Amino acid sequence: MLEANWKLNHEFILMKKYSILLTSIILITFVSCRNLGKLVDQKKSESYFITSDQQILFCQSGNWFELGVDTLHADAKTFKILSSNIASDKNFVFFKGQPQKHVHRNSFYIDNKIPKDQFHAYYIDEALGFIIIKNSDPKTYEYLKGNGRWARDKNHYFLDWKMINVDRKTFAFINTVFSEDKDSIYMSPDFRNFRSVMPNPGDPKSINDQYIKIGKNIYFVYVHPDPKLMTSTFDTIREVRSINQNVICVNNKTIISYGEKFKYEHVDTSSFQLFKPLKEDDEQFYFLNDRYSKDKNNVYYEGELVSKADVNTYTPLKYGFGKDGKNAFYKTAPLAGVDVQSFAESDTLYQDKLGNRYNYKTGQKM
Repeated sequence: MLEANWKLNHEFILMKKYSILLTSIILITFVSCRNLGKLVDQKKSESYFITSDQQILFCQSGNWFELGVDTLHADAKTFKILSSNIASDKNFVFFKGQPQKHVHRNSFYIDNKIPKDQFHAYYIDEALGFIIIKNSDPKTYEYLKGNGRWARDKNHYFLDWKMINVDRKTFAFINTVFSEDKDSIYMSPDFRNFRSVMPNPGDPKSINDQYIKIGKNIYFVYVHPDPKLMTSTFDTIREVRSINQNVICVNNKTIISYGEKFKYEHVDTSSFQLFKPLKEDDEQFYFLNDRYSKDKNNVYYEGELVSKADVNTYTPLKYGFGKDGKNAFYKTAPLAGVDVQSFAESDTLYQDKLGNRYNYKTGQKM
């Protein structure tokens, strides 16, 4: 009985293997049988093909099995490849095999990867094809180096292919956050909307990628929850030292973090520093939070003194927590009765071996 069952199981396994093998052979044969013809211009594109009966086909990278094949109503004699996805014949310009009927065929050209004709510059939508960039001058339209969202022509600046209302002659980038023209200081579009944040009083200077100085004022855009222009005013600004992109020291006296002056005013600026990045035990990346800082005397969190923290042993954790040799802390306050050695992050809370558990969002004991 056992021997009979074993034979049946063995035969079933063999049949299953043969079935899988047969299916694979049929599939390979089926795939290889699809004849796309030959590439029109292999050096320029691996997606446009011409068959023996002079049909032009578009098949992305030749992957017809997954992506399908489009048959073009194209004139094979005049058909030529312009780039990997762009082609033309005597009648149309094609993008991914689709005729771009709104494009002026006879004047079409590609200028530094920008499709253009004598009437328009275009941007490429992978699904819709060529989209007209309204109000653009095709002869002078160009992308700005190092910033793919921006472009300009002889008359205007463009952001995400839309004309923006700035003075073309005087518009310039101050740093990654701020820009200017003769009338206004503008905030980066990376913070939701490109917009004017104040009139331009003249002579703005970049401190680093985040801060600028204008006269006796220093400006920073604080982004959470909504973008907000932060202003720090001084009687005079003699020098500014950039500690990192979010933290600076003014006149060797005042620390500004995320656009706001430290609430604790007696920082020893000569020894002031941010905590170094800490490698998490089970992760390959480094955790850095520049809201934690220290000088030779004190530890600070978001510009406030961390009460009772030991400078020499304090270690920043995540979400506002920290610990030193004797105490655990949430932001600026020590946590009572916590076992420091075992206090650590666990999923969405901090806890120790004594059963103390704290919400990582609020610091409240659970």
